[in-house]
Amino acid sequence: MALGAKMSNADYRVYTLLGDGEIQEGQVWEAAMFAGHRKLDNLCVIVDNNGLQIDGKIEDVCSPYPIDKKFEAFNFHVINLTMRMILTKSARLSRKRERQKGCRQRSSHTP
Repeated sequence: MALGAKMSNADYRVYTLLGDGEIQEGQVWEAAMFAGHRKLDNLCVIVDNNGLQIDGKIEDVCSPYPIDKKFEAFNFHVINLTMRMILTKSARLSRKRERQKGCRQRSSHTP
């Protein structure tokens, strides 16, 4: 969707929400590599970093950390936020478009 918007000069953003357990999947990193390579600055990836996955705690199963460094390696502009920060800034996400080079990834630490 983000690539389609770029190719058609459409003015919209694409948001995706991923879990920290879910990002252990290979297709997530293939998509991240593609987005970074194509400079999809209309893409915002939000990672719910709650430390859990279907099989238990992330640290007991297979740690994907450091998540932020991995996204940075694919040319994402990374912003680490707490849930309180997300709730405070959520209105601004819909009103203000931060235009910077590269895709965006936001990682939230949720209890």
